[in-house]
Amino acid sequence: MEVFEMVELGTQLVTYLMMISAIPACIAVYKFRDPNKLNYIFCLLGLLNAFAGIVYGQILNNDALITINWVSAVFQAVFVMTIILVSQPKSKPMTQATMAGLGLLTFYQYLIHVVVHETAILNMLGMFMFVVATITWATPAIEIRDCMQKKSSADISISMLIGGIACATMWLLYGLMLNDFYIYSPNIVGLVTSAGKVVCLMKYSSKRKTE
Repeated sequence: MEVFEMVELGTQLVTYLMMISAIPACIAVYKFRDPNKLNYIFCLLGLLNAFAGIVYGQILNNDALITINWVSAVFQAVFVMTIILVSQPKSKPMTQATMAGLGLLTFYQYLIHVVVHETAILNMLGMFMFVVATITWATPAIEIRDCMQKKSSADISISMLIGGIACATMWLLYGLMLNDFYIYSPNIVGLVTSAGKVVCLMKYSSKRKTE
């Protein structure tokens, strides 16, 4: 097995494991009727990015990207629907999901009927994925801020942190090997925010043990 194939396979495996690791939180959302146990905007952005990634992979004829994003779309859709199901009132998350869906459809129509050229479509889809993925990876900065304000790392999930580092590292390597800026660059942000979490864990570890 060549190095590229190993990295590609590793990227798929860590991505699937990362998604599977969120299942307990999803079950907790439904069991305790608490939508706050999953980040709704994070899941919604992930769903939008997955749909864009499917089309992106199809244009590139990259079966790995297509498969990863289809699996991701299924997981994120389940997470989004579960949160909507338990939310009271449901109007806000449903409105957000509807607006996001309509926005994505409008974007696709623009690409198909206005942009037309495949290379331009690929670049615009890539930029969309880049922006969404960067925002997604940057959101843990809020968690770091809260950790510093509380002077406690109790809210930082070590398992999710390890999964995030592994995921960002593999996608960074995979993107570099594909020479695809839109794939590798957001993961640099992911590694930076993960490093911030590690610093918080090290700095406030004693506080974590006492809580």
